[in-house]
Amino acid sequence: MLLKMKLPARRYPDDAANAGGKRNQTWHQPSKKRGLVKLGATLANNTLELKVENTGRLKEQQQGGGFGIRSIRERLKLMYGNNAMFNIKQSSDNTVTATLKLPVTL
Repeated sequence: MLLKMKLPARRYPDDAANAGGKRNQTWHQPSKKRGLVKLGATLANNTLELKVENTGRLKEQQQGGGFGIRSIRERLKLMYGNNAMFNIKQSSDNTVTATLKLPVTL
C-alpha cells in the first residue's frame, strides 16, 4: 500500500448548504456524529486503486448510482474502455466504500 491515512470527517454548518455551491459539501458529509474517513492507494499490475472508506450509510437509491455515479462510470468507459472501474457500496453496517481503479503506464 502506498498511502493510508485516517482523517476525521467534518460537517459544514447548515447555513453553508445555501451558500454558493457548498450544498454537496454538506450533503455528502456523514451525520452530525463524528465520523472517520480512510484513504488508501495501491499500485499493482499497472493499475492504480484508490479507496475511500467513510462512516455512514448509503440511501437505497444511491446503491445503484444516481446521475453523478453514472456520469463517472460513463466518462471512465470513454477514456479507458473496460480498463477502469468506479464502485460505491455499503461495505458494513456503518461504512461506505468507494473504489476507483485506473490503468497506469510506467
